[in-house]
Amino acid sequence: MRFRRLNAEELAPLADEFIKFIALNGIDAGSWEKIKRTKPEEAESFILDFSDMVFLRSLKNIKTIEFRTPERWRVFRFAETQAQMIELHSANTATTDLEMLDLRDIFDSETHFVNISIYKLEKNYAADRREDELFALLQSGATIANDTVFEQLQALI
Repeated sequence: MRFRRLNAEELAPLADEFIKFIALNGIDAGSWEKIKRTKPEEAESFILDFSDMVFLRSLKNIKTIEFRTPERWRVFRFAETQAQMIELHSANTATTDLEMLDLRDIFDSETHFVNISIYKLEKNYAADRREDELFALLQSGATIANDTVFEQLQALI
């Protein structure tokens, strides 16, 4: 298993896709019911493989993610073999809370920018590890972001 097993709530809306998935593996509805009853570990293996397929397909479409706390705003852009991160760090969260800050506030007000430091980092990885890097960050609390956020932050550097 590369990512994680989808739970029942996540699998429910994907029922039609799962049926197609097991059909591609030569399993019809009757056979599936029999496998679930007599070979639960084999049934679980199909669910795990399907879960990985769903995550892989979804992760391939994500380019930008972000972490936000009152002190830090990290925006990551994922290319095929490299991730770039731009971090804004607030020296004074009493006046500049990065979790609540709208990007327009940075461009519209010099007072916000005075309390913010900006850093840029890059990380290389093998092309087949891109989705693993993304998944780990999403599992630790990152959220999918609009691609233009990274571009606008890069303009500040």
